Amino acid sequence: MAIMVSELAPGKWHYSLLLAVQQSDDLLVFKPIVEDLTGHETGTEAWIDGVLGVVAYLGLGHRENLP
Repeated sequence: MAIMVSELAPGKWHYSLLLAVQQSDDLLVFKPIVEDLTGHETGTEAWIDGVLGVVAYLGLGHRENLP
């Protein structure tokens, strides 16, 4: 699992939770599983919210989806 933080509009930072998907050609590919709808003022705020998103995701019984 990975957290990606991006500035989708000036001053509006969002996070996405990404899950690794293994492909036959040994490339590591990530697919988004959660996308943040809240625009944060800084990338750091979005990242911290993303960490909390990982904790919530893992606490909701989705662990079987992780490698």
